[in-house]
Amino acid sequence: MLDADGNNSPATTAGELNNYLYWLKYNVNSSVLGSGTDVVPYQGASPPPNSGIHRCVILVYSQLNGSMTSPPVGVTALHDDDVNDQTRATFHLRLFIRQNQLSGPVVGNFFRTLEDSFSAAQWAALASPP
Repeated sequence: MLDADGNNSPATTAGELNNYLYWLKYNVNSSVLGSGTDVVPYQGASPPPNSGIHRCVILVYSQLNGSMTSPPVGVTALHDDDVNDQTRATFHLRLFIRQNQLSGPVVGNFFRTLEDSFSAAQWAALASPP
């Protein structure tokens, strides 16, 4: 799950914004609800303060090489207490798809969201080094 409207951080490719990553799982079995391994644990959608409406997107891709035995390339595994890790803020979806030989998306959905008091606290924590 990611913020499709970026987070105003520098892009890795000219003319593109990075996406803010709210959740990333791999090795999800389509017939087993709740399967898969969290690489980046779920964080509720929380756009930056004063940034307007954001589109949060949930996408499912097919792993062309079958099951992965280690975390995907291009993202650092996080734990639930890693609130201010830059992995979330510097995620680049197109690069991630290429690096991990993914196909699709095979299914997706989105919703729109605005900042709230939780998002202001999350972005403040992101701006403050541990």
